Amino acid sequence: MRAIEILRITGESPSALTKAYLNRWNDKVAYFLLYRERGDLIERIERRTREMFKKGLINEVKSLIGMGCSKEHTSMQEMGYKEVLSMLNGTDDLAGALEKVVLRTRRYAKRQLTWWKKKLEVERILQQTHDVPLQISKEIVDKWSMKA
Repeated sequence: MRAIEILRITGESPSALTKAYLNRWNDKVAYFLLYRERGDLIERIERRTREMFKKGLINEVKSLIGMGCSKEHTSMQEMGYKEVLSMLNGTDDLAGALEKVVLRTRRYAKRQLTWWKKKLEVERILQQTHDVPLQISKEIVDKWSMKA
């Protein structure tokens, strides 16, 4: 209904208006993609997943179940929650749940990178493990200054 209303008022489709609006800003916007080497990214995902479990992910899911949440709730389909629910229901064990969270997170990270690769004019910046935010910020400012 909203699309028809926009078309009647403006004479243009919502997608055409959006494209025209975004095109006005193309020369004023710069996209920077901070990325990591694949091995580094995988190691960080695995470490972060183990930390989530150690810091109480299982108890968090148990608490949510106690408040009435079940697998039918959209929020319980999120990474980590869904796998812990399967574990608590006896469908999986701890090692299996942990591995599934890692795999799901890796797939999500890959989808994000694929999406960004399709963006035109993206400046890629390799983020090293030892980099500090100030170094990265300086590199972005330097690259932005060269574009302007």
